[in-house]
Amino acid sequence: MASKAKTFSNTPEGRNTLIKYINPSKRKVKICLEATGTYHFDIAVELSNTKNIEVMVMNPKAVKNFAMALLQRNKTDAIDAQLLADIASMLDFKEQFIAWQAPAKEIIDLRSAGRRLNELTHQKAAAKNQLHALQATESTPQFVIDSVKQTIANLEQQIKELQQHVLELVDNNNELSQILELLLSIAGVGKTSAIYIMGEILILPKDMNVKHAHAGLDPREFTSGTSVNKQPRLTKTGNRHCALFMPALSATRHNVNVKAFYNHLLDKGKRKMQGICAVMRKLLHAIYEILKTAQPFDGTKFYVIP
Repeated sequence: MASKAKTFSNTPEGRNTLIKYINPSKRKVKICLEATGTYHFDIAVELSNTKNIEVMVMNPKAVKNFAMALLQRNKTDAIDAQLLADIASMLDFKEQFIAWQAPAKEIIDLRSAGRRLNELTHQKAAAKNQLHALQATESTPQFVIDSVKQTIANLEQQIKELQQHVLELVDNNNELSQILELLLSIAGVGKTSAIYIMGEILILPKDMNVKHAHAGLDPREFTSGTSVNKQPRLTKTGNRHCALFMPALSATRHNVNVKAFYNHLLDKGKRKMQGICAVMRKLLHAIYEILKTAQPFDGTKFYVIP
């Protein structure tokens, strides 16, 4: 049943007004909130930290698919709000409604730093590729080459300084220090990748399992009757900040068990990118097991070499 939509500003004052309007002091409230980049995060934290409020951060693609199922073609703030309210009213079962818990400030800082480190790393790789192309021709003046080299040097300095800040943050927290050490036990996972992975995984609810991680790495099967049998593909539903591509690529070169698993897939006819995606998904499961058991990475559990 539709209700009248109300608008609140996404400011400390507006969020406080929203919580008063919800009035959790007189009732328990379940809220579905759509993840919208960085803009949903502050309100998610405040709602999660408010007594009698449970908030579930919904994947935007799941909300979109729900709207499509209702043949809803229009998109306005009021329509989106009603869709989320309808979803919240349907998710009464514990397995369906996964309450999001606001993480500690150190983890929030870690996520921001990890994403920034990833951005800087990509920028450095792009600059190095540009430098290689410029140096491949004699028509490029030296001052242009020097400019790109300076850009690379600046990026490397920023990465170094940011890494130092993050490592100080981790060193001051015993739990984070242990998790970093466990992730570094995976051959192919360096400090930058480990920090990125920590920031994305630790911000999820602690009781969320790997199946609910929304990493976009679960294969989707498509069959109908006896004639339609499409090749499974990744759903890509989830966090666009997937931190596992470079670690998976590196692990296929430096870890004997991961490399054997990857080659096994290629021998079965899988394409290289399919193999890397399979390694990413298997690494995600391995990381969850590492965090659950507090035991270092065991390659023999990842894949037993025949």
